[in-house]
Amino acid sequence: TIPYSVVRLAINPPFSLAAAEKGVAIPAYQFTAVNSFGTQTWSATSALPPGLALSATGVLQGTPTTAGSYTFGLQVSDTGANGVPPQTATATIAIVITDTRPPTLTATATAGGQPFTPGANIWTNQNVVVTFSCSDFGGGNVSIAQPQLTLSAEGANQSAATSCTDASNNQVSLTFGGVNIDKTAPVISVITPASGANYNLAAVVNAEYTCDGGLSGIAACTGPVASGSPIDTVTVGPKSFVVNATDRAGNSATRTVNYNVVMPYTFSGFFSPLSPAGTFAGYFNRGRNLTIKWELLNGATQLTDLSLINNLTVQPNSGCPGTPTGTPTALYPNSQGSTILRVSGQYVFNWDTTNYGRGCYTLRLSLTNGQSPTVSLGLN
Repeated sequence: TIPYSVVRLAINPPFSLAAAEKGVAIPAYQFTAVNSFGTQTWSATSALPPGLALSATGVLQGTPTTAGSYTFGLQVSDTGANGVPPQTATATIAIVITDTRPPTLTATATAGGQPFTPGANIWTNQNVVVTFSCSDFGGGNVSIAQPQLTLSAEGANQSAATSCTDASNNQVSLTFGGVNIDKTAPVISVITPASGANYNLAAVVNAEYTCDGGLSGIAACTGPVASGSPIDTVTVGPKSFVVNATDRAGNSATRTVNYNVVMPYTFSGFFSPLSPAGTFAGYFNRGRNLTIKWELLNGATQLTDLSLINNLTVQPNSGCPGTPTGTPTALYPNSQGSTILRVSGQYVFNWDTTNYGRGCYTLRLSLTNGQSPTVSLGLN
């Protein structure tokens, strides 16, 4: 039997443990005691630093989650043996948890409300909203300088940057880059067919057009036929040539060019009582109908289609012959409903000269093939 008076259970030092790092598991530390008999049971009598645990066998271990200076009460009890009754000993343990590791900063982005991942060949025509998220091990408080940034300007390889600071003043920065924005629609240039142009039936006319995609570049440029291939001249009548373009950012554009396919023809005339185009036909009595006659020929074939005629006008001129100086007056078509007759393959128009004064005049016939033959005359 050991005299109880000389046996006192005690916890061995040290009572100040080595500093530990937040987020880093500490090496398991075994507490020990002297003058212990029987079985030991260890426990903490006050709160341990967050993330640490003490086993009943006296082993302190775990991963600290919160920085700071901590003290906690430590107790060991034994069951006693060899005449020594059960005993309990206590101690106060100090430990410092440091925090030198920066928080974790991440970023995600959306464009037009949809998730967006940037890349060298990835373009968008929407504003890109970059949202930053920051977290610290153990859920500590963090502060983000700019939690959300919006990139709205056009340009390549744009970026958004921010920083995050934790409660221990550790800071991390992050740049979300490689954002390409193009909001401008492609530019379509159609050279052939030309707007409003007339092309002869069955003529071989090759399309010529280009599409410029601007910042992002062109993704698609399509027309009724490929540039360099023949346009439609198979049938007579108005035609539309439509080119659609899309750039790599998703911007689109459409260009429509209207043209006409016409029967190829030539002008022949003017006939008696007038004289051929480009000449002075002489003088005529005013107040009477003056007959104007001409032909339109497709090879040897006489045409009589009124749609080939744009208009017939008369205009005062400075002499007989002379240069037209006055304002043209429409003879056909006009508000009085004057008509052009088709007689024996010729076009015939009867000009009522009653309301025209004595003087010199120029008649001009405008045709859909671009010809505008004239003849000058005098009214007595």
